[in-house]
Amino acid sequence: MQTQLFKLVLVFLAAAIVAAVFLYHGLEAEKLEFRAVLNHNMRESVQGLRGELEEDLSRLQQLARLLTQEQSNLIQQLYSNPGNRYLENELSKKAGIYFPDLLGNLLADASGRPVQPEKVRMVGKQCLNELVDYAQTAFSLPHAHLPNIHLNPGEGSGRHFDVMVPWVNRDSGIYLLSIGDRFLQRLIKRNEGQGYRLMLVDVSGESSTQLGSTGGTTADFNNARLSGQELESANHRGFVSGTRWEVIALPDLAYINDKFSQMGRETLYTWLLIVFFLLLIVSLWWFEISRGRRLLELNAALQQEVQTHGETEAELRKLTNFDPLTTLPNRKSIDNYFQRLLATVEEEGHRPAVLFFDLDRFQDINDTLGHGYGDVLLKEVASRIKELVEPHDLLARWGGDEFVIVMHNVRDESELAHFANELLEVMRAPIQLHRQAVTTTVSIGVSIYPEAGDTAELLLKNADLAMYRAKNDGRNRFRFFLQEMDDIANERIRLEGEVRNAIENDEFEPYFQPRMDVKTGVIKGCEALMRWQRADELLSPGAFLPVLEETGMIEAAGKAVRDKICRHAREWGRQYLGVGLISINLSGKEFFRQNIVEQLSTAISDCGLESCNFEIEITEGHLMENTADSLSKLHALKNIGFSIAVDDFGTGYSSLSYLRRFPVDVVKIDQSFVRGCVSSPEDQEIIRAIISLAHTLDLDVVAEGVESIAQMELLRAMGCDELQGYFIGHPMSADDYARFVMNKKKAG
Repeated sequence: MQTQLFKLVLVFLAAAIVAAVFLYHGLEAEKLEFRAVLNHNMRESVQGLRGELEEDLSRLQQLARLLTQEQSNLIQQLYSNPGNRYLENELSKKAGIYFPDLLGNLLADASGRPVQPEKVRMVGKQCLNELVDYAQTAFSLPHAHLPNIHLNPGEGSGRHFDVMVPWVNRDSGIYLLSIGDRFLQRLIKRNEGQGYRLMLVDVSGESSTQLGSTGGTTADFNNARLSGQELESANHRGFVSGTRWEVIALPDLAYINDKFSQMGRETLYTWLLIVFFLLLIVSLWWFEISRGRRLLELNAALQQEVQTHGETEAELRKLTNFDPLTTLPNRKSIDNYFQRLLATVEEEGHRPAVLFFDLDRFQDINDTLGHGYGDVLLKEVASRIKELVEPHDLLARWGGDEFVIVMHNVRDESELAHFANELLEVMRAPIQLHRQAVTTTVSIGVSIYPEAGDTAELLLKNADLAMYRAKNDGRNRFRFFLQEMDDIANERIRLEGEVRNAIENDEFEPYFQPRMDVKTGVIKGCEALMRWQRADELLSPGAFLPVLEETGMIEAAGKAVRDKICRHAREWGRQYLGVGLISINLSGKEFFRQNIVEQLSTAISDCGLESCNFEIEITEGHLMENTADSLSKLHALKNIGFSIAVDDFGTGYSSLSYLRRFPVDVVKIDQSFVRGCVSSPEDQEIIRAIISLAHTLDLDVVAEGVESIAQMELLRAMGCDELQGYFIGHPMSADDYARFVMNKKKAG
């Protein structure tokens, strides 16, 4: 583009130079032509003025000869009798016959005003002598003068006298006739403004009187001497016959200079106009070039835009139908695939199947390593499974850590079982994440057309149900869909609705199960348990607690029950019942809530109670989900006065190290060990080890699920501190528990 602009500038400069040279030569030619015309006009003007003067002089001389004695007498009588109309008319008639255009000049001064006869008579002798001398000098003829006739040149205007014509009359002497200023003005003024000036010059050598024009209004005699160089420069000149005067034409240098300046300005304006049009043409040319370039650029941009638009549409289609993380088809692709598959299933006799699976404990990886490494894991899982899927089958990402495989045709369940085992096997190889190898498993649910459903929606839903059955059965396995799974799912949906209504209707109540000191038989306290009073039946947590936890409604239900526990404890305190330590259960979701410590402290303080009267009970498994957060929460609870109990001990990690780190006060042995302790030496050894471990760490031990005296005696012998179970007392309402405590006190 810069090269084209440089070429354009060069072209413009060349055109401007050519135009300037052309105009310069044109200006010089115009000057030469002007000079030639000027010389021609000067020559013609000199000859014309000379001829006119000679013609006028000849006519004046003729007029002088024609004047008779009678005319002379009329003139004398007119000046002797001024104002005589008869005499004026007669003289005018006779003069007008021969020279009518001179009548106005005969009796007028230089300003054109008529000369009054009385003024003529007043002219002195000296003026008449000068008039005669001037006539003699001008014409070199014998002369005489008529004292009564003289034309006044005008007062204060200088010497104004054009041509004196002598006429010798035998009786009257010489008559002097005058050509007035207006006559010479007519001859000279028409040549003004032509670049030169005409003059009558006396060339006798004694004087150089020149007749010129002053302002173009009067013809003046100026006594000035012209230099010889000036006379020589007058190339156009001519003598007036019968006189000592010569007509010359001198160039008007100021006029010529002005004319040349005007011509130069016109040339400059023309050059500027040419440059302007050149600039305009160049600009239009450049505009066309730029517009063409812009059109090309626009066309290229449009092509790029079309290409980009096509790529964007392709990308949008890809985003619409494919998962951006794993590049696998997404839900929409599954729907499209199913539509095509089910439309031809009867015609082709195919038997489609769906495998719905997700990663086990995938949330733990996100929480510990971060979502970035979770994404890496998902891509690696997708890559591994993709190698097992046939080209005509579909592998898609359902969402999160869930995947779907749609097999377009299977022969029997054994083929599906074999393929599911291959999926489980391929996932056993460790995956390298964050400088450590991670092993993950999958849980798979399988549904087959048409037994598990004849639509895409039913097949996917039932495969999902079968997957959850695999998770509930221990993960890392597959399960085929059975109709009872659907019944359970429907029951689950119904139960969720009822639980939500139960929360709104405040149907959850705390029930209290006593804890007894093994050595003294004294009721040391109780564990507050949640019960659902539904219509005329009382449901234990096993029937509704999973629903509360999975739907997140456990927080609302738990808070309502804890508020009721605090109100009952306040009432028992007013009655001085001495119910002992009250243990409050927290689910994992409640325990890991950010404000659970403040919520518990507020609920107890609002009822005017002390935290030291309560014990917070957490299962061993929940404590180990996030040890850092668990440790922070336990210390916070401990600092405001709560006691801490570990529930279901022995079913999880049962690690001495975490018991040493956590601020725990009580260990509760899971009832699964207590239930068979009398007959099972293994359970006895486990219980004995737990008690020994807890006592080593200065912790109290509570055995749950005590239902017989034999169990009680065995646990006492093992050194257990407290017992809890149906043998001690069933969970009971607040009123029943108050009566139970009062009866125990009376019996004691």
